[in-house]
Amino acid sequence: MESQLLKEGVVVLFLYIANHVDFLCSFLLPFAHFCYNDNYE
Repeated sequence: MESQLLKEGVVVLFLYIANHVDFLCSFLLPFAHFCYNDNYE
């Protein structure tokens, strides 16, 4: 039960980060060049 809860928490956290990565990148630019590949314009 406890490990299942932990797994769900990790999934939710991962989805939250994935949904906000664009915001984080734009907020951290120009420091976070790693957020985009070299072909991004």
